[in-house]
Amino acid sequence: MKAQDLRNSILQMAIQGKLVPQDPNDEPASVLLEKIRKEKEQLIKEKRIKKDKVESRIFREGNSHYEKIGNEIRCIDEEIPFQIPENWEWVRLKTLSLKIGSGSTPTGGKSVYVKSGIKFIRSQNVYNDGLRLKDVAYISEKINTSKKNSIVNPQDILLNITGGSIGRCVVVPDDFDIANINQHIMIIRLLNSILRFYIHKVIISPYIQKLIMDVQVGATKEGLSGEKLMEFLIPIPPIKEQEKIIFIYNLLNDKLLNYQSYYDNLSLLEVEFPLLLKQSILQYAIQGKLVAQNHNDESIDILLEKIRKEKDELIKTGKIKKEKITSFIYRDTSDSKFYEKFSDGEIRDISEEISFEIPESWRWVRLKDIILLVSGQDLLSNEYSEYSKDGIPYITGASNFQNSELIINRWTKNPRSIAKAGDLLLTCKGTVGQMYILNYPSVHIARQVMALRSNNYNIKYIELYFKSSIDKLKSSAKSIIPGISR
Repeated sequence: MKAQDLRNSILQMAIQGKLVPQDPNDEPASVLLEKIRKEKEQLIKEKRIKKDKVESRIFREGNSHYEKIGNEIRCIDEEIPFQIPENWEWVRLKTLSLKIGSGSTPTGGKSVYVKSGIKFIRSQNVYNDGLRLKDVAYISEKINTSKKNSIVNPQDILLNITGGSIGRCVVVPDDFDIANINQHIMIIRLLNSILRFYIHKVIISPYIQKLIMDVQVGATKEGLSGEKLMEFLIPIPPIKEQEKIIFIYNLLNDKLLNYQSYYDNLSLLEVEFPLLLKQSILQYAIQGKLVAQNHNDESIDILLEKIRKEKDELIKTGKIKKEKITSFIYRDTSDSKFYEKFSDGEIRDISEEISFEIPESWRWVRLKDIILLVSGQDLLSNEYSEYSKDGIPYITGASNFQNSELIINRWTKNPRSIAKAGDLLLTCKGTVGQMYILNYPSVHIARQVMALRSNNYNIKYIELYFKSSIDKLKSSAKSIIPGISR
């Protein structure tokens, strides 16, 4: 996959509220938009800008979106391209903007360019990652003054609106001095410049780029008008979330730049980036964001009750020991905190242990409540053989786990710590975190290995959880000889 394809995926996730976790404590976007409207009203009152003839206000009622323009209210559900989080808002670009307008080329074209003076920015100077001014043209102060409406300010957003570079977009740096633009570029000047970096990411996202291509005007289909641009729907998150989105995007983009540089390097494609992408997918899986929630699914509480009954039966038959103290986790709706209640009556606030939000139909549990854990035990040298295949396989540690396969090179007739088919084997000493779902009828495991067993719970999901948490697992095993306890 090309770096730009990955970048587009990240951008699309960002503007749909899927790149960073939602924080219910963030001030909602509606508050931000109200501040912008008041600021706009003040500027109109001071006659610094003109009042919109068709001012737009978008709101939600139930599951539908409506837009109020003057006294008219209409449903705009067909225009809404995707769902956004509850604390986000949809808004027209014009509502956020102080100015949306294109420049013009001075009479005489290139013949009026000068060796030095006011920078004259053309579409070849505008790129998504910044202004490229090596070949910038210059115009005189006189021409610049005659073209006041297209003078560029620091913190403006510039957008190419014609030709092969249509859709390229840049944020003008804060320390920029002055420039002018030609008719192939649009200035987007926001009422609140704090939005500029997020709006830039929205504009270069696949969502807006498709809109730009779809609404081009003219016989050649190579131009975007200001009127069309003003009407673009923009998904607005809370300010705090915008900051997180920009931080994560920049972090990932730095990696994407390296990825692009070594695109032809097969080892990078096969090792570094696929692992990062896989880890992202795993994180989405365990947070309930990878597949749509189905309210018709059997309740997780029913599954947990089956597991408890199975455990009670094993205790009753003497196959496992009864725990001295049991517990269950719940969320208190009065304060939204998570608590663990123990069978001895103790209740403990465990909110700090909860690392991310999960869907309403999911539950947090301790691992011990859904699996049986079999610890390994080393055998003496006279209790196993590397030559005779009599008995059952003997798994000693990470050396048996290679390329998603289980390497069998020892056998024993004296098994004591037995893992069964369907168990998840996990290396817990030395090289921590190697995993394999056993497809042999039974094996003996050494103390470098644990077996996780569950009859009612999908062991493959537990494997996914451990893979998503592999760094946390390894970090808990730091010592001279790394190891994790039961």
